[in-house]
Amino acid sequence: MELSVALPMFFMFMIIPIELGFMYLHYVGLEYATRAGARVGAGLASGAQNALTWPTACATVDAQIIASVERTLVDRGSLVLMDQITSIKIYKAIANGTPDLTKTNTWTYTGPNTGPTVDGRRLSFTGPQTVAWNACNRVNGATPDALGVAIAYTYRLASPLDRMYGVFGSDTILMSDRTVMVLNP
Repeated sequence: MELSVALPMFFMFMIIPIELGFMYLHYVGLEYATRAGARVGAGLASGAQNALTWPTACATVDAQIIASVERTLVDRGSLVLMDQITSIKIYKAIANGTPDLTKTNTWTYTGPNTGPTVDGRRLSFTGPQTVAWNACNRVNGATPDALGVAIAYTYRLASPLDRMYGVFGSDTILMSDRTVMVLNP
């Protein structure tokens, strides 16, 4: 009798730390990806190199940011599942780091190799039909803009913990991360 009560509790207390560990590893993957994307965005700024290449270069800045995010997400150490990414947003950050909703470009997962080509590889994300914050208009001078990259992700529990005990209230948990960096001069 005591074993029938104690054994399920024992398994629950063993599974919870393991599940939390998996959640943490997924979150770290998201964190690395937003940081990599923001770093590329800050480095490329508006894409302006010179008067001859500027119109073409600035048109590819956001795709370069997404390529950096995607490369980080599919790296060997990442547990993040690409098809569980709800959105990747590239935005102009206001003073407290939150997005300026009028200057946010949202990219969505459309399947492997369905997006634009960057460095010879097709992305798995497609950008917005209407670009709200054109890279050609980003400022990286005396008072530079701050660029943010945010990822929304649906984490699916690895264990049957919620079905067995109802611990989390659902077998999915919404996760997100964002990184903001000032554009390089």
